[in-house]
Amino acid sequence: MKSVFYRRLLIVMIIVMMIITFAMALGSGLMGEEIYKSIKLEEMVPKGQAVASIVAEYSRGNISGETLIRLAESYVKDEEETTIVFNAYHETVFAVNAPENEEWKLDSEALNSIYTRVLSNETVSEQKVDVDGMGEAIAAAVPISNDNGDTIGGVVILQP
Repeated sequence: MKSVFYRRLLIVMIIVMMIITFAMALGSGLMGEEIYKSIKLEEMVPKGQAVASIVAEYSRGNISGETLIRLAESYVKDEEETTIVFNAYHETVFAVNAPENEEWKLDSEALNSIYTRVLSNETVSEQKVDVDGMGEAIAAAVPISNDNGDTIGGVVILQP
């Protein structure tokens, strides 16, 4: 009699543990992606601010173009991230780790929307941006200001 009771109890406990494990795996899969994106965006904004300050120093004439590129590339070492520096006319000054495919466009509708927001002196953090040739990406963007406080461009960091 004890044997049957303990066997049934063991089977019920195993089934309950399997259901809980499945529910936890499903929940972490759904929630984990959003948490990862939030953490990644928190890392990308300071990188963008660092690159923006380097570009501002370049615009003041304090560093050379070669130094600008070398320092900017050192801040964006992650090969999965694409960094774009643009001016007030939405023209790309330079891009680091840009995709090599023909579909990739630096003037896509999604990027132009981000450029416009940044040029109005807004820091942008987007968890879902659809970029031509890259697909869905997360984006962080910061403005670049001159000595007068005018926004002269921006830095966008994208990660697929």
